[in-house]
Amino acid sequence: MEIEWEPLNIDSNDIDSNPQEEVNLGGLSVSPEELHSNFYNQADHLSEAIANNNMISDITSEIPENTKYSQKIISVESFANEFNGSISKNRLQLPFRGIQKSQLKLEFSKIESTWGIKLSINSIETDSNSLIRTFLLPESSIKPKANWNSNQLSIVF
Repeated sequence: MEIEWEPLNIDSNDIDSNPQEEVNLGGLSVSPEELHSNFYNQADHLSEAIANNNMISDITSEIPENTKYSQKIISVESFANEFNGSISKNRLQLPFRGIQKSQLKLEFSKIESTWGIKLSINSIETDSNSLIRTFLLPESSIKPKANWNSNQLSIVF
C-alpha cells in the first residue's frame, strides 16, 4: 500500500481556527448511540491505535524486501515531543530556530479515516532531505492548513 502525498502550502499569514461545535451531552435526552459516537470521536488514542494496527498489518503482509519503502508513521503527540512543539485542540505549533521556511516541505494525505502529514527538512548545504517525519492527526481533524510566522510552523487541523 503506497501512500500518495499532496503538497501542503505553507502560508505566511495568521490562520484562524475553525470553531468546533460543542455537543450538549447533559441530560437524559441524548441517545446511547450519540454518546458512543462522541466518545469514539474524542478518543484520539483509539484512532491512533487502530491506524497503527492497520499500518503494521499492511506492512507485515507485504514482501519483506518492500518493507524498507514503508515509512514509520508516528502520533502527533510523539512528533510534537520530538520537536519541542505544543498541541492544542486543533493546532500543532513547532518552533524552528535556525531553519528557514524554504527548507521545509509539507505534504498531506488521507490515510484510512484520518489525515497524515509528512514533514521534510532539507539541509542548506546539500539541498537534500536530511530529515523526514510522518505523523497522523487526530481522527476528528479537518483538512490541514499550515502557516509560517516568526520561525514557527503552525498546522491547523
